[in-house]
Amino acid sequence: MIVQEVKDMLRPKYEGEDLQHIIYRSLVRIKRNKFLYLNIIAWTDAAEKRYLRGKLQDLLMDFLRMYAAKRYGISNRNLRRNMLNIYSQVYFWLVTDCQESVEDMYHNLLIIVPSMEGHRCSFERKLKY
Repeated sequence: MIVQEVKDMLRPKYEGEDLQHIIYRSLVRIKRNKFLYLNIIAWTDAAEKRYLRGKLQDLLMDFLRMYAAKRYGISNRNLRRNMLNIYSQVYFWLVTDCQESVEDMYHNLLIIVPSMEGHRCSFERKLKY
């Protein structure tokens, strides 16, 4: 259930919706449904938590990889670092009862976005300059 919920959050709601809007919309939804997520965390055992964490991280990694690829991408190593950073910040925000405002959390996550905007050289990009 939670995996499908996260897939829904990461799916653009309209053509061309950018990462910033998806992040903000997702944070609003997480805060609105925080009791659902907190109950899932509280009622699952360690093995289920490991499984869910792996599935959620895979979903987030796939989403970020797709986003980065459209912008000339970054290395998988750096992309994974960004994914783990986003995941851990959102998880901590959730388990601390979303005490920080959505806006503050949004700005914390926005710091990560420029590093995924593609600073790698590509043959096509070199031809344009």
